[in-house]
Amino acid sequence: MKKKIISFLVVLSFAIIVTYPSFPPSHALDSYCTMYNGYTKTGIWFLQNGRIFSYLLFNVANALNISYNSLGFVSVFIGNIFISLTIIILYNKLKTKMNYNNYLYDYLLLGLVFLIYINPLYISILVFDEVMIMDLGILFLTLASIKILNKGLRNYLLALLLTILGITCYQGFASYLFVVLLVLIVADKERFNNIKYFIIKFLLTIVNYGISFVINLLFINSFNKITNKSNVKVGAFNIFDNINITITKLMPSSFKYLFNYVNVKIYYLLVIITIIVLIIFILKNKNKTNNIVLIIIILLSCLVVPFIPNIFMASTSNYTDARMTLTLGIIPAILLLFILLAFKVEKKSFYIISCLCAIIFLLTFYSIRQNALIDLKRYKYDYKYLNTIISEIDIYETENKRTIDTIYYHYDNDSAYYYNFGYPNGVNIRLMAVPWAFDCAFNAIKSNNYDIKKMSEDKYNKLFANKEYDTFSKQQLVFEGKKLYLLIY
Repeated sequence: MKKKIISFLVVLSFAIIVTYPSFPPSHALDSYCTMYNGYTKTGIWFLQNGRIFSYLLFNVANALNISYNSLGFVSVFIGNIFISLTIIILYNKLKTKMNYNNYLYDYLLLGLVFLIYINPLYISILVFDEVMIMDLGILFLTLASIKILNKGLRNYLLALLLTILGITCYQGFASYLFVVLLVLIVADKERFNNIKYFIIKFLLTIVNYGISFVINLLFINSFNKITNKSNVKVGAFNIFDNINITITKLMPSSFKYLFNYVNVKIYYLLVIITIIVLIIFILKNKNKTNNIVLIIIILLSCLVVPFIPNIFMASTSNYTDARMTLTLGIIPAILLLFILLAFKVEKKSFYIISCLCAIIFLLTFYSIRQNALIDLKRYKYDYKYLNTIISEIDIYETENKRTIDTIYYHYDNDSAYYYNFGYPNGVNIRLMAVPWAFDCAFNAIKSNNYDIKKMSEDKYNKLFANKEYDTFSKQQLVFEGKKLYLLIY
C-alpha cells in the first residue's frame, strides 16, 4: 500500500508539472456564458446534454459560492487527482501481468501508461471549467474495462454501470473503453491467444458501449420533453449524410492537423518509427497473425471509435474537436506499450523504447505547456480588448447621461478568427470572433443586459465601408443615442 501511495504521488506530481500553466484563470469561451447565465442555468444546459455530473459540479460550486476564477483552478487540480488515480490503477493491473523483474521496466510501463492518458491533445479539455468531470469519466471507463474482463454477471453489470457513468461525464471519451480493454487482453499472457475469449469480451464491450449511449440519449430526450427544452444536438438526422461527412471531412481534417495542438511532422515521425520497431518485433516472434489483428483493432479503437457519435449527431450540428478524440494523440505510446506487454524486450530494445517514450513525453509536455500559455495569452488579449470597449461605453454614458441598451456589430473584411501568436486551434480562438461568446462576455463583465445584434449591411456601408484595422481604434465605435455600432477588427 505504501508503494502504491508513493507511486500515486509521483504520478500526480508529474501530472501537475505538465499541466501547471492551466491553473491560472483563462476562461474558455464557454466560461463567459457560465459567468453570464450563472451556475444554475448553465447546469440545466448540461442536463439537456445528458451530462449529469457537470450539472452536479456547477450546483456544488453555486452552493459553496466558488468564484468563476477559482472554479477553473479547483477543477484542474481535482482533475489531476482523477487522471493520476486512473494511471495508477491501470499501471498496477498491468504490472501484475508483467514477466520482468526489473524496476526500470516498471518505470517504463508507468511512463507509457501515463502517456495513454496525458497526451498532446489533453490540453483541449484543460481549458474547460468541468475538466475534473471529464477526467472522472475517463476513470469510470477504465474501471469498466477492468470489470468486463472479470468473470460473472455481477462484474458485467457493474461494468455497464461504470460505462453509463463515464458517458454521462462526457460522451466523447468512450474510445478509452476499447483501448484499455485491448491493452489488458494483450497483457494477459494466458488468454492472449484465446480467440474465443477475445471475441466474447470485445462483443460484450460493443454491447456495453451501445447500451450506455442509448440510455444517455433516452435520458436527454426524456429530460428535454419533460422540461419543454430544445436541443440542437438531438433530433432529426440523416445517417448517410453523417457517415459521408465523418469519412470525407471530419476524420481527414482531424488526422491531418491533429487539431493543430501538436507538431504533426514530429508526431507522425514518431508514429512511423514506432510502427517500424513494432514490425521488427512481430517478424521475430510467433503468433504473427494474432499480433497483427490485435494491433489493427487497437488502432481502429483509437482512430475510428471517437467518430462513431458523429454518425448519430443532428446533421446541422455535426462537428468534432480534439477533446472528443483524445485517443488520436496516443498512437505512438499505445504501440510502444503493446511491444512492452506482448513481447520479451531485451536490454538493447528496452533502451530504444525508453528513448522513444522520453521523446513522446517531451512532445506532450511541450505541446500542453505551449498551448496552455497561448490560451492564457489569448485570455489576456480578449479581456483587454473587451474592457477597452466597455471603458469607452462608460465614458460615453457618463458624458451624455445615456445608457447604451443595444450593440450592433460587424466584422471588417480582414477580421481574424484566431490570434496570430499560436496555431489555429480551440485555445486560440478570439473571443470577439464568436458572437455568442462576446454576447455573454459583454453582459457578464459589464453586469448589463445589452441587446447584441448583427449590424445591417446598409448601416455598415454608411459607417465603416472599406475601413480595415489591425489594432483597436476609437473610430471602430460609433455611438448614436442608446445604440453602439461596433466594428470588430
